[in-house]
Amino acid sequence: FRFKGGAATKGAYPMFIDAYNIPYLVNVPGAGGPVAGELFEVNDEGLAVLDELEGVPTRYTREEVDVVAADGTPGRAWLYMLKNKVPGFEGRQFIADYTPAIHADFVKRGERDMTRLQPWGGFE
Repeated sequence: FRFKGGAATKGAYPMFIDAYNIPYLVNVPGAGGPVAGELFEVNDEGLAVLDELEGVPTRYTREEVDVVAADGTPGRAWLYMLKNKVPGFEGRQFIADYTPAIHADFVKRGERDMTRLQPWGGFE
């Protein structure tokens, strides 16, 4: 993996967090807003590791989208998006960036109440 810098999606996508501050990106182009993130150069082997970590193809899908690097350079990048539909996602508060302040309240896997797990994969 080689860090390339910050980037944002050219198009709008809805991203939100659940009750445990886990971020979710939903594959509904045009909803939400541009999503900021980090751009990495990854070889095929690294991509396979990330796919396994993200649960592709059962939990997430990997989609190629247009992005704009922090220096203004346009390009294409892979994003991991929820595979399942999230009922009522339109009514959620969308975020443009999963910031360190948001991540500070992230709840680790072993500390989550699994009775709150929803069919779409997140926690309410």
